[in-house]
Amino acid sequence: KTQEIVEVNGECGCCISWLGSSESYLIRTFNGLSVTVPEANLREWTPPPTEEGGFDAAWPIIDRGEQGQATASFAQTVVSCLGDKGYCVIQTFMSDQERADALASSQEQDRDFFRLKREVETGYMGFDSNNKVAWLQERREEESNPDGLNYPEEEELDNTAFDASQKLISSLGATIGGLVPSLGVSFSYVMNPLLRMSMTKNE
Repeated sequence: KTQEIVEVNGECGCCISWLGSSESYLIRTFNGLSVTVPEANLREWTPPPTEEGGFDAAWPIIDRGEQGQATASFAQTVVSCLGDKGYCVIQTFMSDQERADALASSQEQDRDFFRLKREVETGYMGFDSNNKVAWLQERREEESNPDGLNYPEEEELDNTAFDASQKLISSLGATIGGLVPSLGVSFSYVMNPLLRMSMTKNE
């Protein structure tokens, strides 16, 4: 099978495994590409602080043999950030097409965007929020709505573009679930996902 040659100069990502036969690394770039790069063509990169567009932790994508250790380290980093500063910025590996599809789905469908109630908005969106939100799915059971937020009436929406993101959120919950009691909280379910977008000047 012929491998496709792609241009990845200047791209950032994570090393997945070492390929001794070709003296190269299997790399997963942050825009979702899996590529083989000779060792001589790589250099170590340190992300900038989150305040300058960086991140606190990268989603673990490595060989299965090291998956448990990497996942545990990732979970500890996330929980430590939450305890130290109240948030954690996580770098994932979504492709450009996945991001474009998600943006198109959020803009082109008739979604019922609204502002969260003032008393709960800071807890969900942080301080000085300029965001509107919409429920991705139809009305759910009451226990999944602890803050008594208003769900829209049931309607058919195509949320296929958000499948990967929802799986990441569910996986994140399972990954850090055993550690969050150290923060004085606990959870047993993932609530109906919210889609967040910035408000325009006319909203």
